[in-house]
Formats: sequence, C-alpha cells, structure tokens
Amino acid sequence: MKRLVVAAVLAGALASSATAQKSLEASINGMRDLITEPLARWQNAGPAACTNQDLTDASLSAIRLTSTLRPDKYGPGAAIKAGIWALDVGDAARKAGCRDVALRMYEHVMRAYVGSGFAGLRDRARVGIDALR
Repeated sequence: MKRLVVAAVLAGALASSATAQKSLEASINGMRDLITEPLARWQNAGPAACTNQDLTDASLSAIRLTSTLRPDKYGPGAAIKAGIWALDVGDAARKAGCRDVALRMYEHVMRAYVGSGFAGLRDRARVGIDALR
C-alpha cells in the first residue's frame, strides 16, 4: 500500500513537471513572437530601412530575451533559442545592409554566450561578423 501511495505521488509530480515544462515552452515561444513579428513586418515593408522601428523593436527584444532566458533559470535550451533568435535578427539586418544593427547583434551574442555549450552560437556570430568585413 505504501508503495502505491509513493508511486502515485511520484506520478503526480512527473505529470505536474511535464505540464510545467509545456507551459514554459509555450511562454518561451510567445517571447519569440516579440522578435519574429516586428522582424517579419520590417522584412515585408519593402526596401529595408535600417532605422525602421520594427527592426529596432526586434533587435531590442532579442537583446532583452538573451538576458532574460538565462540557462541557470530556464535551462540551456531556452538560452540557445534566445541566442538563435538574436542571430536571426543580425543575419536579416546584415543581408539588408544594416551593418550597425547586425554588428550589435553579433557582438551581443559573443559577449552573452560564454562557455562550451554555446560555442555554436559564438561560431555563427563570428561568421556574421566576418561577412560584414
């Protein structure tokens, strides 16, 4: 009987943990929209304007999220997603000729993501920086 109670408690904790994880993932994906929606508006607005408010909003949101979604609080997966989104903004800005915005995003990623687990993000940022030269 005792084992059944322990098993039931553990099963409930696991289910609760799974629910919490799904809720966290949904929240993180909602945060992604703070970057992708203004970035898409900027990209679809016609000729790229490097001072466009949508590009500014996307880049500032990306920087904020890389500071918010820290691996010690949300896990390395969330931190990596935020880094990828910041690099996506940098890449879009670079391709549109917005060198200053792109460089700011790449340099931010280089500073914010230290440690071997983030080498891929830094490598991608380095490729972007090199492409600006």
